[in-house]
Amino acid sequence: MTIGIDARTIFTEEVTGVGNYVTQLVSFLQKNNHRLILFTDKVEHTPDWIDKATTSIAYGPSKNRYLWEQITLLQLLKKYPVDIYHATWNHGIPIFYKRRTVLTICDIIPIALNGIYNKTLKEKINFLLYRASLYSSLKMANQIITISHSSKNDIVKYCSATQNKITSIYLGCDADPSLNINNEILTTHGIGDRFIVYFGGFEKRKNVESLIEAFLEINKIHAGIQLILIGKKNAYYNQYLSKYKHPKIIFTDYLRDSDLHFLVSKAIMSVYPSLYEGFGLPIIESMKLGVPVITSKNSSLAEIAEKRAHLIDYSNKEKIKDAIMTLLNNAELCAKLRRNGIEYAKKFNWTDTIQKTMEVYRKILLLK
Repeated sequence: MTIGIDARTIFTEEVTGVGNYVTQLVSFLQKNNHRLILFTDKVEHTPDWIDKATTSIAYGPSKNRYLWEQITLLQLLKKYPVDIYHATWNHGIPIFYKRRTVLTICDIIPIALNGIYNKTLKEKINFLLYRASLYSSLKMANQIITISHSSKNDIVKYCSATQNKITSIYLGCDADPSLNINNEILTTHGIGDRFIVYFGGFEKRKNVESLIEAFLEINKIHAGIQLILIGKKNAYYNQYLSKYKHPKIIFTDYLRDSDLHFLVSKAIMSVYPSLYEGFGLPIIESMKLGVPVITSKNSSLAEIAEKRAHLIDYSNKEKIKDAIMTLLNNAELCAKLRRNGIEYAKKFNWTDTIQKTMEVYRKILLLK
């Protein structure tokens, strides 16, 4: 079996999100001796773990995502035929591609939170392009994978997708602080013994501003605690978050996974107040690292946390403040969350994720 994979997200210097998912998928398939062709529009960095004996890279440059998916990718797929093409990045199956396909949709955030992402003229145009690509990909895919039951329900609800061709497969989690005991990461950023951590990227739906505003109130009572915010400093950071200048608030910028996991493992709690997620991997990563979690009771977050986190009904400044104060004042609750979280997080492993993905591949191969 030759499997083609949209691997654009792994050929970058900083791999996050979908890139981690694709990394695990490709690594597993290589170890099981499948013939792979990785399709990409750029090669900023070639991972050294790619096995050249079983894996080829099909490269075709393009400055526009939609042109690459509909024109360049289609040409590459004709040149490098595959038994199954796996579109891993939420949409992007070429309209005129007629062979077997599987589509992974992590979320449909632009549709579910249309009011946030559809305001300026540029955003409206991008939204129309995204929606057209998503709907056509949903229709053309032989099978669809999504990463939570909540995401599956939203795809059916908002996109009228056929429920019986959608499979929910949870992501794995390999967070392990023992892989990198690096105390320098603490001294480099001026991080002390007691700190609250947030990680998971910066954009409006992540609700980081509400967390910061809540922390500023808490700091008046608990002056010795820091707030550590981990994530790449992007345009949203420059416009909305860089204004927060406070000696107890530290933005680390992007961290590689080993440093990230070590740093998170030292936190007194992890706060993830997002307004919408398809999965919410920082919740499971924090639990696996033995850190109590506060998160929102919305979208997939309550499903993934499954009562092992301290859940907020509505993630505004006051609710976040109250939740943090509750954990700061309740050592017994923190201990319970740590204990239950560590045990619960064991069920999220990449072996199960990829084996279930292989079952989806087998379904497609049985199609006539």
